[in-house]
Amino acid sequence: LEVRDGGNATPLQAWGVPILDEVGKVKYCVGVFLDITERRQSMRALQEREEFFRTLFDDSPIGMTLAFPDSTLINVNRAFTHLTGYTKEELVGGSYRNLSHPLDAARESYLDESLVEKKIPHYSLEKRLLTKEGREVWCKKSSSLILGVNEDPLFILGVVENIHDQKEAETVLRNSEERFRVLTESIN
Repeated sequence: LEVRDGGNATPLQAWGVPILDEVGKVKYCVGVFLDITERRQSMRALQEREEFFRTLFDDSPIGMTLAFPDSTLINVNRAFTHLTGYTKEELVGGSYRNLSHPLDAARESYLDESLVEKKIPHYSLEKRLLTKEGREVWCKKSSSLILGVNEDPLFILGVVENIHDQKEAETVLRNSEERFRVLTESIN
């Protein structure tokens, strides 16, 4: 219900109760009207914030995941699907741990457990992700826990950055330094 005063409209919520006479006919009606302007503005602001964060998540240039505490993916963004080669539909409902290289899986599981048990507030690790094509891609994963109103763990937010080129450059540099060290030792 809206009440208009010139160009202004005030949204109202209305309740009514009939008052009956001795034979059961409506004699009066008691009505209550509540101005819900603030509630409507709060709902609109909440919807705008939700849309902002949804856009931020979906359009981020860095991979993002949202999962339940047991690692079941609820949502992934386009950058994450691009990094892994999987579609959103292929990923949601599965565990993000299935994408971890076997040599990195135990460390990630331990950190996840520490996060969910609230022993740590967040973590970052460098790990290898297995793509749909079977390639290994180095990434830096940062995770944090999202708590509910009762401080219960609700979700794990993961931010996954592709650092594969950086890791390859480090390997090339390390190999070059080793060859240089061996060469200089053989000269002495």
